[in-house]
Amino acid sequence: MISVTDCAGEVVVIEGYPERIVSLSPSITELLFAIGAGNLIVAVSDQSDYPEEALRIPTVGGFTTISIEKVVAANPDLVVATPSNGEEVLSRLRASGLTVMVINPETIDEIIETISLLGTVTGNDRAAHELNAELIRRIEKVTEQLASSTHAPTVAHIVWHDPIWVSGSGTFQDEVIRTAGGVNVFADMHEWQIVSLEEFVAAGPEFILVSSGTG
Repeated sequence: MISVTDCAGEVVVIEGYPERIVSLSPSITELLFAIGAGNLIVAVSDQSDYPEEALRIPTVGGFTTISIEKVVAANPDLVVATPSNGEEVLSRLRASGLTVMVINPETIDEIIETISLLGTVTGNDRAAHELNAELIRRIEKVTEQLASSTHAPTVAHIVWHDPIWVSGSGTFQDEVIRTAGGVNVFADMHEWQIVSLEEFVAAGPEFILVSSGTG
């Protein structure tokens, strides 16, 4: 028996390592594949397109339009979800007798913790540890390179294109920009906000990061 506390503070109890997992977020799907648990995934949410193998897995609806019936039909022994899937969806899944684990990493440290959590739950602790070690090594290498840098480039991250949504302070994207030595031109905004094209141009970022498919 495996007992863990998920990101929602809920104690999740699983009778042994899961053999059938439903992933309700593209990022969850990617993390599971990254620690070698991709073979356990029997269904995913739409837009789960990485790695390429994920495209061959049946889908259960959009990120915010999950089909409860399709999830139940997949007969999972574990559903990995995020708060963004909606409390109603999560409650209905639990009411259907399914084991639901919620993850919601919002910082680099929380992503590392989430990878460890997924490794523990799936029995892939070693792969999770190795992945975290590689991530930490890459971050440390960037930090070392920044020690001799004299310029902090200005950066903007576009989440959505119409209207223009940008990442402000308190977001994972803002943390990544700062960790990489940049300055978020929209750091004065909290989390994700809409800006006009005129405001964006006036901010004058040297680099623009765009979310694939939506930015």
